[in-house]
Amino acid sequence: MANSDNAGLEIDLCENVLVSVSAPDVHEVYVGTFGASYVFDCAYDSDCDKMFMSQWTSKDLDFTDQFQQYRNTYFTVERVLLEYIDVDADTPVTVHLSNDGGVNWTTKTLTLGTGDGTQKVADFWLMTGAAAECTGKKFVLRLSSSSTSTRFIWTGINIVFCPRGKYKEVS
Repeated sequence: MANSDNAGLEIDLCENVLVSVSAPDVHEVYVGTFGASYVFDCAYDSDCDKMFMSQWTSKDLDFTDQFQQYRNTYFTVERVLLEYIDVDADTPVTVHLSNDGGVNWTTKTLTLGTGDGTQKVADFWLMTGAAAECTGKKFVLRLSSSSTSTRFIWTGINIVFCPRGKYKEVS
């Protein structure tokens, strides 16, 4: 519906769940493994019966390596799409996201897999209840899994984000 009173009105499509609408302000960045697979293996599952966590941590991510027009921009990360090989059933996997260099983390844990050996994608929504914690200029992403009986192989990561605004220093 066109309305002359709303001319120039911008609608933030990141806030809406409109699967069939293409939103130019929603982007994905592929963090990925570029041909490698990372295996969290249960061959070394404990230290004197004390389970330890297998984890992978990214470098600082600001998304400008793929979207240079967004230098000095704040972003809101909506979700992380984790590509994995379904090796074992009921594998606990956690995605951690930090916007302050790893001091504080927003986390989402899912139990993945049926053990059918196929390539799959898990959707980790991070915008549930803690939207402010998913907004920042730079992010650190961590994947973790701790189990004494399951293996986890991930093959790629897509981060879905929205640019929010330019960073301005106020004195």
